[in-house]
Order: sequence, then structure tokens, then C-alpha cells
Amino acid sequence: MLILVAAILVAVASLLYIGIRSNEMAVVMSAARDGAGNAIATLDAEYGCAIDIEQLGFDAGTITIHVKVRGGPPPDDNVIRDSLKDGILKFIHNAITGS
Repeated sequence: MLILVAAILVAVASLLYIGIRSNEMAVVMSAARDGAGNAIATLDAEYGCAIDIEQLGFDAGTITIHVKVRGGPPPDDNVIRDSLKDGILKFIHNAITGS
């Protein structure tokens, strides 16, 4: 009987860990999408260019985002890259820490 209870506890604990891990990934991806959207809105207001998110991916702990810029991009492409990175990291940090 004790072995059965121990096996059930191990199974429940492992499923809980898997559920928490997949939920964290969903929270991080949602925060990344929100952060990118916020940064894109700021860039659009500042430079008047249209930026669309084409793809947002997660592989081996790395978040990748592909965007398409139309209509007079900023003079320096690093402005877009830096703004997106800062916005995404800020939203992910807020989502994880709850602040």
C-alpha cells in the first residue's frame, strides 16, 4: 500500500513539474509578444513606419522574433533591434517577477 501511495505521489509531482514548466513557457511567450507589440507601437509613433511580427519562436531557451518593416524605417536598423529587445526583456522580467 505504501509503495502505491509513493508511486502516485511521484507521478503527481512529475506531472505538476511538467505543467508548471509548460505554463512558464506560455507566460514568457505571451510577455515576449506583448513587449514586442509595445515596442512596435512606440517605434511606429516615433518613426512612422509599419512593423509587423511575422514569427515568434522559442527553441532551446532562445526566443526569436522575425519582423517586417514597411514604409520608411529608422535610419539605423539597430534602433529597431534594440527597442524590441529592451521591450521584450522588460515585459518578460515583469511577467516572471510579478512587478
